Amino acid sequence: MIDGMVYSKEMGHYVDVVEWLQHVKSVANTLIPGFQYDMRFTSCTDVNGNTTYEPYIRVAMQAHGEAMVELFSGEDIHSELDLYEDEDGDGEYGRPIIRKIWSVRLPGINLDSQISI
Repeated sequence: MIDGMVYSKEMGHYVDVVEWLQHVKSVANTLIPGFQYDMRFTSCTDVNGNTTYEPYIRVAMQAHGEAMVELFSGEDIHSELDLYEDEDGDGEYGRPIIRKIWSVRLPGINLDSQISI
């Protein structure tokens, strides 16, 4: 990403990051016919208080994420499968439940604010 632009191999030139993310979302939505994925953002703040937002797409399970990464690879979209684990905190009332939250990240895309896609 350079100055709010992302290189699109499909178009052969740099495009606005919003246009590129819309393309990424439309590609993702071809994975499961009739299912629509949402683009979400995670925030990261550095030691100077500067906050950036990184886009990701949440998927239901590891297999969906792996399939999406492969789909993106075929479109020359760099992506990574990500796993976030947490527990429900119910240790006093029984065995804690570990949740696995899978997503597909788009590394290298850092925005100054969240955008609507």
